[in-house]
Amino acid sequence: MYYAKPEQTQEQIQEDLILLHRIYPKLNRQQLLEAKENLDRYFDLAVRIFLRLEREEAGRKLDPSKENSYDPDTKVDSPTHH
Repeated sequence: MYYAKPEQTQEQIQEDLILLHRIYPKLNRQQLLEAKENLDRYFDLAVRIFLRLEREEAGRKLDPSKENSYDPDTKVDSPTHH
């Protein structure tokens, strides 16, 4: 079941569904609502990640001891060559 965000009006939801219908013309209304909910969650996550990275960057600028610091627990995968 789709639950609209409290800050969205029915008109805004309908506009979003019309746009999604242009992108996915074969989806029915329920599928469009599900797609909208998934996209809303995806964008919310992207914004949260961006804001967290922005805060971390600001923290590094304020704390020069962390600049160019090395964390031995950080793992970096090397690319594999075939």
